[in-house]
Amino acid sequence: MTAGGRRLCAALAVGALWWSGGCERAEPADDVRVITVWDHQGRELENAAMRRIVEAFNAAHQQERLRIEIDFFPDRQYADKVSIASAWGHLPDVPAIDGPYVGPGADAPFTCL
Repeated sequence: MTAGGRRLCAALAVGALWWSGGCERAEPADDVRVITVWDHQGRELENAAMRRIVEAFNAAHQQERLRIEIDFFPDRQYADKVSIASAWGHLPDVPAIDGPYVGPGADAPFTCL
């Protein structure tokens, strides 16, 4: 498994725990629970692998009406997008956080958005 695949698996595990943790969220009109994932845009081979992981998850959880939507952003754009979304309280359910963002993020409180 690629580093990106391991990162997505870890992010999905955190997202699943977060979803099951009792945070109250408005359900979409079609009653499908959507987990939003943001990630750094890597090489296309890595992105394709991540898309296949998401597709497999979505297929496996169709009965539970649970779906992941993943968006990729170039590194510089990603950092800006996460910073702005964080300031406005509009982060995705599962943001990919690595490298220089781990330390500051570890000290930040986690809340239901």
